[in-house]
Amino acid sequence: MTHNFRNENGPAKRANACQAGSINPGKDIDVNSTDTITGAGETPDLNTVQSDVWHLYHLLDATMDLLMEMPYEREGKRDVDLDRIAALAWIARDRAQHIALDIDNNFHSIERGPQ
Repeated sequence: MTHNFRNENGPAKRANACQAGSINPGKDIDVNSTDTITGAGETPDLNTVQSDVWHLYHLLDATMDLLMEMPYEREGKRDVDLDRIAALAWIARDRAQHIALDIDNNFHSIERGPQ
């Protein structure tokens, strides 16, 4: 079964989020903006990137904890969509950790740049 989450959840989900106060209904979200990461007009430095990657890892790790507690069977059949989501979240978490550790282990050489 394929889900089109944009059509099923988009406007309703956004309306619920607006009512809950987590989204400003008068402002569209610019997915290409770094404003939410570093602040308006700032250029992220390596410390910010390192911190954000670790935060991403912890977010994905918490997501994996929740996904592992969910029932993977519905009506006697394996929930393939949940399997796929869990697999992608698992890969994303592991990659975020790998990137974060690479930054940690090579911080000073990355910061200096090519010699």
